[in-house]
Amino acid sequence: MPPFRLSLAPAAWLLANCGACSCYSSSGADPHVGMVRIPAGPVLIGSDWSACPYDSPLHEVAVSAFYIDVFEATNEEHKACVAAGACRRPVLSSSLTRADYYDSAAFAHYPVVGMDAWSDAHDYCAWRGKRLPTEAEWEKAARGGCEREGEAGTCDRFADARDYPWVGLEASCLWGNVAPDCAGGDTAAVGAFPRDVSPYGVRDMGGNVRESVSDYFLADYYAVSARSDPQGPTEEEARGRCPDMPVGAVCHVVRGDSFGGSVSDESGGLPLTCRSAASRINPDVGVRCALDAL
Repeated sequence: MPPFRLSLAPAAWLLANCGACSCYSSSGADPHVGMVRIPAGPVLIGSDWSACPYDSPLHEVAVSAFYIDVFEATNEEHKACVAAGACRRPVLSSSLTRADYYDSAAFAHYPVVGMDAWSDAHDYCAWRGKRLPTEAEWEKAARGGCEREGEAGTCDRFADARDYPWVGLEASCLWGNVAPDCAGGDTAAVGAFPRDVSPYGVRDMGGNVRESVSDYFLADYYAVSARSDPQGPTEEEARGRCPDMPVGAVCHVVRGDSFGGSVSDESGGLPLTCRSAASRINPDVGVRCALDAL
């Protein structure tokens, strides 16, 4: 696979101007602060070669321009929403290994987890004047669109269907927080793994925590996905289709790998195309917000 042209400018600007990654906005503030603009155009979604059960077939979709947060939402940022009365505290105030995770100043700049995987994440983004990204938006921000390599607007499965956000063909602790050995089997501060950066400069999309998106989960949705700005199945289409969950349950998609991963010595982590379902509370699911580009 040819090397991608990687720009660190958006992330570098944020690290220089946001201190310890604590830029957030609420009502009355500029919601674009701390975001990067993803251009409109085609992107290859999914995979025909990964071992993940729900990410085939590889297919091309067109995605309109949008903005997405460079970093995952932090405990400090989420507490500001709670203080404003727009969010409830996470159901779990602990992380997988830290009892005082949400309230301790030591973890202020770590990703917030333990929320309801959709409703609480939705409320947080709404308070910021934003929304959850769709699956297609999330994957484009992580993988890079077809304008990144070769002829603009022409997708090539060898140049445009990378398996990880970073430049490389495998995942390991050198690249991101994708395995229990990377950061003590728990979250790391956002941006702590500088190589975990997408072609657009978005950070931590390959590891640290999985992230909520707006789509309802349907295992075979990619076989029937719209080819322009797919929004996922309807709630009724998704009802009763959650894997390993009660009959009649409905769940949303979460994307990305996490500190726990599903890793082996050979692979090091899950490719970014993997899709999973979440219905309620998870200690490895966080949130990153998006915004329409007018």
